[in-house]
Amino acid sequence: MQIMKVSLSFEFALRVITFLGNENTVHTSQDVSKILGIPYNHLIKIIHKLSKSNIISSKKGRLGGVSLSKSAYNRSLYDVYAVVEPTQVISKCLSDKSVCSLYNGCAILPLYIDIQQSIQHVLTKNTIYDLVRRSSHVISGSR
Repeated sequence: MQIMKVSLSFEFALRVITFLGNENTVHTSQDVSKILGIPYNHLIKIIHKLSKSNIISSKKGRLGGVSLSKSAYNRSLYDVYAVVEPTQVISKCLSDKSVCSLYNGCAILPLYIDIQQSIQHVLTKNTIYDLVRRSSHVISGSR
């Protein structure tokens, strides 16, 4: 079966959130990078975006590190997507009609609209809490 791909930034953001949500401690960026196998330079950019949007907490200094913000649990996965993805449409024609000469008579456009709405619906209805809860069941079931 072919699998649709999400961006690495979104995948990494979900992995970081899931990991931090299952931990009761602060982790350094270097530790998160090593544990999750995420390139450090890419991780720092993601952490900065997630921290700026108050999804994760970040503290500098000797006792610093990152943790999942308490207020993040009720945020939707679409919120995470919007933070890490500069473009939030599956096709440029959904945001810029001028890219296609067939726009007004396009048979593909309604399909793109349906796909876009479906993705937004799934990401909006699922929260960070839902993701962390599901992952904790997987982790505890594998011990």
